[in-house]
Amino acid sequence: MGTLCDSCSVAVIIPAYNGELYLRESIESVLSQTLPPAEIVVIDDGSTDASLRIAQAYEPRIRVISRPNGGVSAARNFGASITTAPWLAFLDHDDCWEPDFLAHATEVLLDTPDAAFLYTDRRVLYHHAAGITLSEPQSMPSPRQLPRHLLDRCPFTPCSALVHRQAFLAVGGFDSRHNGVEDWDLWLRLSAHGIRFAHCPQPLVRYRVHQANASRNALKMLTTSFSVLDQNLRPQMTLTHRITTLNRVKSRLQGEAAILMRENRTSGCFAMMMRSILRHPFHEARRYPIALHMLLSILLIRSAALRHPLRHSHHASRI
Repeated sequence: MGTLCDSCSVAVIIPAYNGELYLRESIESVLSQTLPPAEIVVIDDGSTDASLRIAQAYEPRIRVISRPNGGVSAARNFGASITTAPWLAFLDHDDCWEPDFLAHATEVLLDTPDAAFLYTDRRVLYHHAAGITLSEPQSMPSPRQLPRHLLDRCPFTPCSALVHRQAFLAVGGFDSRHNGVEDWDLWLRLSAHGIRFAHCPQPLVRYRVHQANASRNALKMLTTSFSVLDQNLRPQMTLTHRITTLNRVKSRLQGEAAILMRENRTSGCFAMMMRSILRHPFHEARRYPIALHMLLSILLIRSAALRHPLRHSHHASRI
């Protein structure tokens, strides 16, 4: 088993809130690294399940801190404040790393000594009613492409990234006002700060998608995403760019929110899709057949409600 050089040593911070289903797998994926980190700390964020006991079972191999619930951003920032390694890694309690994540990441960092941020490709663990499926590898944009991609969306989550402590502190860490898209906000601020990004083009993380993900709350995610865009992009844009680029991105986010709202059976998905189309009609043509399908569903439900008013009245508000 190797050891990290001092300049590339990593502190791994695992924020945990009611993560008893997946926390063991997350911790084990760090402890099984072929190149071990310098520090591992689990920040229990006021869990009400068995998360704290699960984490404490791994002491003294890891450090466990319990705090009142303050949200994932505050937990990550606190973890950064009590560790000392020059590099920071943030692994959520439901995600996990491949055993050679740190080994491959360190090789890239040694080859790009002026980089202050590294990210990897990933696979996604999808949880369905019928079971769990693992996606094919998902490639991330290159460092040259990344600043442009960040203007449009958040291409990767914290589990895929290593950030140098000095860069993290220079931009103020995670902003707890943006829980849900706090990672996108941080990546935008780091990019604006002018740091160099490095990419490890291997699928070294497994990002888990399940119903408890914060990203499943479509309306909250949309509101927070708009706040991130207005805070990070709007001040630097001309009026023309606000009308074109910013409206296009917000339109896409509204369209994605509408689709997620329909999947979650949340009311108002058709109205949200129409807002998306009206904001920017000339991109993502797939929105039009989706909106038509939503409209037809409304008409069918209302038609059925006219025939059987008591049986169907509670379904109409879901569209």
